[in-house]
Amino acid sequence: MPDQPSGTVTFLFTDIEGSTRLWEEYPAAMRGALARHDRLVRQAIEAHGGYVFKTIGDAFCAAFAQAHPAVLAAVAAQQALAGEPWGETGPLRARMALHSGVAELREGDYFGPPLNRVARLRDAGHGGQVLLSAVTRTLAQDYLPPALGLRDLGAHHLKDLAAAEQIFQVLIPDLPADFAPLRTLDTHPTNLPVQPTALLGREAEIAAACALVRRADVHLLTLTGPGGTGKTRLSLQIAATLLEEFPHGAFVVNLAPLSDSALVIPTIAQALGVAEMASQPLIARLKETLRSRQMLLVLDNFEQVPEAGPAIAELLAAAPGLKVLVTSRVILHLYGEREFPVPALDRDTAVALFVDRAQAARAGFGLTAQNAPAVAAICARLDGLPLAIELAAARSRVLTPDAILARLEHRLALLTGGAHDRPRRQQSLRAAIDWSYELLAVDEQALFRRLGVFAGGCTIEAAATVGAAGGELGLDVLDGLAGLAEKSLLRQEDTPDGEPRFYMLETIREYALEHLASGGEAPGVAAAHAAWCLALAEAAAAAWVGPAAPGWVARFEPEQDNFRAALARSQGASAPPDLGLRLAIALAPFWNLRGYFSEGRQWLSGCLAAGPQAPLALRQQAVQALGQVCWVQGDVAAAEARFAESLILARESGDPATIALALNRLGNVAFMRGDYAVAQPLWAESMDLRRALGDRALIASSLNNLGILALAQGEFSRATALLGESLAILRELGDLGGQALAVGNLASIAFQQGDYAGARPLYEECMALRRQLGDHSGIAGSLSDLGELARMEGDLARAETLLTEMLTLARAINNQIMEARARAGLGRVALGQGVYLRAGTLFRAALGYFGQRTVKPQIAVCLIGLAGVAAGLGAPERAARLAGAAAALRTALADRLPAGQAAIDAATLAPARASLPAEIWAAAEAAGAALPLEVAVTYALAD
Repeated sequence: MPDQPSGTVTFLFTDIEGSTRLWEEYPAAMRGALARHDRLVRQAIEAHGGYVFKTIGDAFCAAFAQAHPAVLAAVAAQQALAGEPWGETGPLRARMALHSGVAELREGDYFGPPLNRVARLRDAGHGGQVLLSAVTRTLAQDYLPPALGLRDLGAHHLKDLAAAEQIFQVLIPDLPADFAPLRTLDTHPTNLPVQPTALLGREAEIAAACALVRRADVHLLTLTGPGGTGKTRLSLQIAATLLEEFPHGAFVVNLAPLSDSALVIPTIAQALGVAEMASQPLIARLKETLRSRQMLLVLDNFEQVPEAGPAIAELLAAAPGLKVLVTSRVILHLYGEREFPVPALDRDTAVALFVDRAQAARAGFGLTAQNAPAVAAICARLDGLPLAIELAAARSRVLTPDAILARLEHRLALLTGGAHDRPRRQQSLRAAIDWSYELLAVDEQALFRRLGVFAGGCTIEAAATVGAAGGELGLDVLDGLAGLAEKSLLRQEDTPDGEPRFYMLETIREYALEHLASGGEAPGVAAAHAAWCLALAEAAAAAWVGPAAPGWVARFEPEQDNFRAALARSQGASAPPDLGLRLAIALAPFWNLRGYFSEGRQWLSGCLAAGPQAPLALRQQAVQALGQVCWVQGDVAAAEARFAESLILARESGDPATIALALNRLGNVAFMRGDYAVAQPLWAESMDLRRALGDRALIASSLNNLGILALAQGEFSRATALLGESLAILRELGDLGGQALAVGNLASIAFQQGDYAGARPLYEECMALRRQLGDHSGIAGSLSDLGELARMEGDLARAETLLTEMLTLARAINNQIMEARARAGLGRVALGQGVYLRAGTLFRAALGYFGQRTVKPQIAVCLIGLAGVAAGLGAPERAARLAGAAAALRTALADRLPAGQAAIDAATLAPARASLPAEIWAAAEAAGAALPLEVAVTYALAD
């Protein structure tokens, strides 16, 4: 197969005429016939150097680097199809078209206007016909054999509504040359306007809307959406696509200039050429005219004249062959009406639209590796709104994409200056939204402005709470939300719990916030929004360790943007000094549970810096929470510093509960580093304080810590007793997170004693609890445990799968300590597989992380792993030194290996040990054991 062409490409599009009917009549025979068709067309394309980049049903889409081979491929395909004995189905007749142009090649597919143009050109043809655009004819004609002729079919307006295309037909010897007139706009009565630019994308929307219009039970389809979504352009394209299905044509009526509903019927009559008669009311005359016609009527901008809805219903009742396609920011509320919300553009189409319009503004503009991220970000910031993207692209005349992106903080001011021949409301984004805002009642305008304070949407309850902040509304909030959604200023989405959620596109929200500020309502509404966020966050404070935690996670996730907006406002000079700290402290458990570590750290640090005058107890809690975020990120040094600071503040406040928490977390740091002698008194003092307080949840936590300390020191019976006591309390309290921790630690006891069958159900129970909680960091830990279990059982493939999943999850949640643990585990798997270079890379990556943070137990794992790598690569003395360093560290930590691991390590090192005299091995091993820890790590990291 040839390389996929780029630059100026000639596209050949084909499909089978009447294939739907053939499938209905000959379903069995069509399977074989279609297979033969596909083989013949593909052979012709590939024999002439073409590249088939897509097939859709019976349609082929192929690309050629030059025009004349593409024409010859189409000719060869038609000749092959004409000469094939088709049998029961009769001849399969393919229509083919070719067009040349520059398209963007991305991930194996092409994007850009030439693709739309060639598809429309193909749709204009008939089975057995090959059509060329003018540009392809120019590129190919001098290279075609004399036997092929070209017939000029004249200029035609295709269904893309762009400028007329000069179309040529290829005359193939011994094949039919005369066909019915082309299926173009010129052969059907219509007033659809020619568009200056092609419609990009929207294939799915066009297909779905056309399918609805074709249905016998659908006579009124309303395209809805806010200003700038491209409703008008889409409606025109739908009408053009359906034009040949309406014998009496398709007509568009622009209602935007009207403000009087009584003028709608006269305007429709004028567009259709229906004259008024003195003896008959105009609507009667119009109904009489339409009664026998099969026609599609497009009514554009109906939101201006909603009271005219009943008149449209009258026309539909009188004319069974009439179909009406409406564009409006609000539905008509007529019986039988079907609504079609127009979505924003997808990413690829939005980018293609920006590039196309930017090229019109500045010759030579192109999408490059340097500007592509900025272009994609612009389209995302503009919510995929076609009008906004076109207005932004027009700025390419003087601004680069990066410069446009930087100015989008104030997008309404930037996005002005549209084409002067467009309606005023489409010459700036602000005018487009003004058009909708001015149609609202006063109370609806007030609710709309106040809802702008919500980032990421809101529930009905939240809207009612905050919406009343700027003064009582003279309408029911639910009715107001429904009305704004009908008028396309709000969007409604369903949620898993069945409660609707309402949100604004960001461009519309910016408009609402501007009006909120200009009316002086912003401070009061913002304060109400912050109070609502704080009340919600603090309501969950006691739930993060109980069975209700999963429900709160689901409740908080959609409110993330609202929390962020409230936190950002809380750092302003006029905000109460404790607001940001209270909100950040309340959200810290959610951030940790969901793995939003970097964000949590940023907000806690910012709120501490912004609130130096906050109460001592509040600052202590924030410092403690910040330390915990640093801890789960794996920044052990920063965590220790924050925990030490929180202990000072706690002792200053004299609160035994906060003192116990700070002591407990400092003990965690010491334990992670392998400093068991330091961890023991810290945890013991914390336990004494908690027993004095009688707090059973905290007692369970301390019992768990002392249990894992006993486990690390090989005191299995004591560890089992402590962890069993902890688990009993946690089950009684319904603390799912605590239960997962205790069950996992009990599994580790079985694992370290070689009872793998006993460890598995406990590890799996731990995983199930963590999945129930949505605890991403905990899930990563369980994947590590199950991966190690599979490795010890000899199932290296399963171990690799589990640890790879762990590594992917750890990266996704930015948990660096879990990422390093995953690499160490994968290093052990690679070592077991004999893939020594990969194992060495993985162990060194993990050791680099653990070594910088002096996490001694994991350092020992990496050292012995790298010893195995050295043994496998034929460096026995290096293997002995690293093994000695690992053994000395484990002895200092009183770290007991899982049963069977010592035997695995010994077997891995055996060939290296056997290759050296015993005294040389022993000397190298002793030299490694004598290395200071930092020197051992440096030596191990050397390749």
